[in-house]
Amino acid sequence: MNKKYCTELLNETEELQVLMNNTEYFSILENVKIQITSAQNKAVMGVNREQIILYWKIGKIIINNIEWGNKFIDNLARDIKLEFPNAKGYSVRNLKYMRRFSEFVPSLEIVQTVSAQFSWSHNTLLIDKCKSLGEYLWYADKVIEDGLSLSLLQNRIELKNYERQANDEKATNYKRLLSENQGSLVQETLKSPYVFDFIEKYNISVSNSRNTVARIGNDLATTINDENSFANAYQQMKDIAY
Repeated sequence: MNKKYCTELLNETEELQVLMNNTEYFSILENVKIQITSAQNKAVMGVNREQIILYWKIGKIIINNIEWGNKFIDNLARDIKLEFPNAKGYSVRNLKYMRRFSEFVPSLEIVQTVSAQFSWSHNTLLIDKCKSLGEYLWYADKVIEDGLSLSLLQNRIELKNYERQANDEKATNYKRLLSENQGSLVQETLKSPYVFDFIEKYNISVSNSRNTVARIGNDLATTINDENSFANAYQQMKDIAY
């Protein structure tokens, strides 16, 4: 190796070694990681919110133009596909769900404060399984409060939690801020093909961002944990440089 290059690399390595032995640095690093994760979670949930509101509005448009007949949704799905050929969230089946969603949840305020806080898959499950708006809101509150995954939500519905517990509780506050429990909701939202379909034209890659952060964290952890490798490499560069 070139002596000048080794000297420069050695200086950088010595600086890294100082950082590795400095607890204040790791405190700063942890704070940065928390900020990155928080921003990513908010970005995912922000996209999800806009998507759910859009679906509700499309459902309202369909309801308001139902006089066009039974083929209206079929034609709409076909023409949306022509305009947005890569979009997968506007199939006939999903457009019918949008219509049902707008029928089932009559208020945009409820959509904004409740429905938009969890994934479209959560919403379609609730639309399929709930017999009333009250039941929908009760389970929605549990999803937000407990950070329920889709499978856990389905399990609670199958166990008839609403019928067993709703009479003993009055869940009136459906407005929720992002909390620790929403970590699992973010994970569920990331699994939804509709979210990535919705943001495709903006070229946003949440998964790539998360993978980059994970890779950086793993590389750093490997460097810190493999003290012998670090020490050996460090000594070899010193030998070359000096």
